[in-house]
Amino acid sequence: METLLYLLLGAFCLLFGMQYFVKIKSAMKKGKPAPELPKKYEKGLKSNASMLLYFYSKSCRACEPMVPIIERLKKSQPFVFKVNVQEEMSVAQKFSIMGTPSVVIIENGMIKEFLVGPQPESKIQDALKKV
Repeated sequence: METLLYLLLGAFCLLFGMQYFVKIKSAMKKGKPAPELPKKYEKGLKSNASMLLYFYSKSCRACEPMVPIIERLKKSQPFVFKVNVQEEMSVAQKFSIMGTPSVVIIENGMIKEFLVGPQPESKIQDALKKV
């Protein structure tokens, strides 16, 4: 019984530690230059407007509720791109995406916001206004 308790406690600490590591690593990317991206994203990088990259996977259940949010943002923001991490692995690797869904907001070639995990529309809107 005592061994089971230690195993559960260890698993909980491991999961919590991994989540904390991902959040800290993503926070460290803010303010750094955006990596070089393929041509289809060039227009967004060269503009003065904010560019939003939404990293997702078709097999990601947490990504599903964010799809309508991103679609609404695409209608109101000029540079919103959906990046399937399975099809565009090189782009995901350049941003060191460790989990989906992830939202990266770039302005003037700099990473201004890096959100990991499902986010409410209000938080994404606030992040876009903040930059």
